[in-house]
Amino acid sequence: MAPGLVVACAAQCKGLSPMHKGLHAKNRIPTRSGLASSCCLAKPSLRAAVALGTVASLCGHWSRRRVGCWGIWRRCSRTVVQRKAGREDTPDKIVQGLLQSCVIGTVSGVGIAIFFAAVSIGTHNFVESEKYAWAAPVLGGALVTASYYLFGGESNLDGTSLPALKTLDTERVTNSSGLSVEERGKRAAVRSTLAAITLGTGNSLGPEGPCVELATNVAAYFCRFGEKPINAGILASACAAGVAAGFNAPLAGIIFAAEVIKPGQRDDAITSVVMHLLAATCAASMVQIFGLTPPFTGVLFEDFRNSSLAFAQVPLFAILGAFCGVLSATFDVVRNKSGTLWQALPIPRNTHPLVASALLSAVVYFCNMPLLMYSGFGNVNE
Repeated sequence: MAPGLVVACAAQCKGLSPMHKGLHAKNRIPTRSGLASSCCLAKPSLRAAVALGTVASLCGHWSRRRVGCWGIWRRCSRTVVQRKAGREDTPDKIVQGLLQSCVIGTVSGVGIAIFFAAVSIGTHNFVESEKYAWAAPVLGGALVTASYYLFGGESNLDGTSLPALKTLDTERVTNSSGLSVEERGKRAAVRSTLAAITLGTGNSLGPEGPCVELATNVAAYFCRFGEKPINAGILASACAAGVAAGFNAPLAGIIFAAEVIKPGQRDDAITSVVMHLLAATCAASMVQIFGLTPPFTGVLFEDFRNSSLAFAQVPLFAILGAFCGVLSATFDVVRNKSGTLWQALPIPRNTHPLVASALLSAVVYFCNMPLLMYSGFGNVNE
């Protein structure tokens, strides 16, 4: 029975109870006045009972709906929390990731500062020599070739590049290369030394690749990549640290990390950006503490507010960017074609550095083009 009907019946019985008082109320015949009085009592009681029953029924229906909605909301919120818990890290893991980014950025910055110091020593002693500067690339190529033969070939130094480290994300603990963390660290140290020799003797090699490789291998060593599942956020932070220390540009490092490393499914976007920023800032700060100047010192950028025609130059920057993009695509095609050509040459792979450096020295000496030799970014600043 509905709650409203029960209340109405109870109230109606209570309103008629005065008619049946007495010991023999069942045999008493009600008079006209008694009937009138009972009707007068019954009508207000019946109306009040019906109104009270209606209110009680509505309140019960509303309470059931409220309880039902509350249960649905609780189930939905529990599902959302469980799903977010599966994607996001706990506060302890977030703090651990931030501390790891700071340590990796600091150590990478110190390592890159030592790397640049070694390159500057070689540049000062060999490339800046007035008489024998053209022969410096041959010396560097000969040292690299001898190192390849000493370690049993270039293949025995593989497994430390960024593409090789990214494959550990899918292979997890059982990586196909079979390298231990210590072996990968040794190979990274040797490759960084060879890169410093190559740059210090004037061979045309950009510093951004060795800097990024050094920083990513620092992350791989500290986070035990290969023994434990790789952390894409830490690897991206190492990339940001390498670019930031190599060019003294933390913002460029963050953008580079976002381009080359795909974030994991459980990585939070804000946390990842903060980790990249911390690693890049720590690395750039270490390079500045050791006294290394920014690469580009001869380029001055005017403030747009100082000139009324400054904003009219914005389309020129767009044209410059498009032109640089075309040149980059052309360079990439030529580089791939030349790589295929070098692979087809009937000479051992270990002797490629020596042959390439000999060609560079010949062009510098006979064509009088010293700017082809690497000497930092001095030619750009000039």
